Amino acid sequence: MTGYANLRRCLLVGPHFPKDGDKSPDLVMDNPLSQNPDSMWGRFFRNAELERTVDQDLSRLYPEHENYFQTPVCQAMLRRILLLWCLRHPEYGYKQGKILRMHELLAPLLYVLHVDVQCLAHVRKLHEDHFSDKFDGVPFPEGNVVANSRFTVSTSSASANWVATNEEDDHGFQGCETKVASLDELDPETKDIVLLGDAYGAEGELGIVLSERFMEHDAFCMFDALMNGSRGVVAMADYYSPSPAMGSITGLPPVIEASSALYHVLSKVDPHLHSHLVELGVEPQYFALRWLRVLFGREFLLEDLLVIWDEIFASPNGFSIPFGENDRQISFTILTSPRGAFIVGIVVSMILHLRSLLLATKMQHCAYRGCSTSRRT
Repeated sequence: MTGYANLRRCLLVGPHFPKDGDKSPDLVMDNPLSQNPDSMWGRFFRNAELERTVDQDLSRLYPEHENYFQTPVCQAMLRRILLLWCLRHPEYGYKQGKILRMHELLAPLLYVLHVDVQCLAHVRKLHEDHFSDKFDGVPFPEGNVVANSRFTVSTSSASANWVATNEEDDHGFQGCETKVASLDELDPETKDIVLLGDAYGAEGELGIVLSERFMEHDAFCMFDALMNGSRGVVAMADYYSPSPAMGSITGLPPVIEASSALYHVLSKVDPHLHSHLVELGVEPQYFALRWLRVLFGREFLLEDLLVIWDEIFASPNGFSIPFGENDRQISFTILTSPRGAFIVGIVVSMILHLRSLLLATKMQHCAYRGCSTSRRT
């Protein structure tokens, strides 16, 4: 938590506030007309340009969920996280187009945290009596302090209104309005939430983790882990890099190499369809770039995407050679981890789903359109 807060203070600072305390800035270097790219004003103007690029993408984010994603609070969190990540990794930021679609990897992560916080707050409201330690007839004061300071959701918050008015049926918030006398009367899922959010002892850890105050911190950490792969094989940031990955056998940029890998797998699973696509001149990157860079975020509704992501992230991301050492599959980095192989399996399954349409296609342009079927218009 402190790491993210310090990062914000260091990188998201205006040129009027020197970073070195009371030390006066060098006005020859740090002034609005300075041509020095390392000056504080130079960084400020570059950051402002990057922020405008981010805002253009965020304004089009998940229009079907605009009551959440287009709220000022959500937009501000998404903007800060993307800015900070790109400032820490300038090789992926500052360049036109590099940040595009990264917001579609971040948005589902923030959405999941938001829903979890709202769900816990709702359960607390319905079953408040079960969140207090009353073994000796006196409520546990420290637990109440934590609960009141970290679980209270502002009634004026747009996100709280969104959950209360639009998404209750989706998240199971309705149907449990009746007060219960015993925990055993609750459904198993709600009972687990109550026990994990207990005001006393280690069982209350859920209340510390699921805090509205730290949603932005948590989302940044999750996004950073997704982008760097947590030192695993599949790192989403690699798919935004034009340079070959270190140690790559193919010498191709990671996203192009991954695209070639899925055609390699398709040739094993369905040689006839693979040959047909090759004859039509349909290169795998025509559709795989979009599918891979946002992990299918543009092909499925958000609710379905979260299920797919659950399965992807449940797969180990460590190095593991699935076949014999003589298999050409070793050449493709993405196929050396269970997670990468699972992602490629999803892509191949999506192609096979369109098999009849693709085999009936005689024109390259139509084949490309068939492979690019999207959930969005």
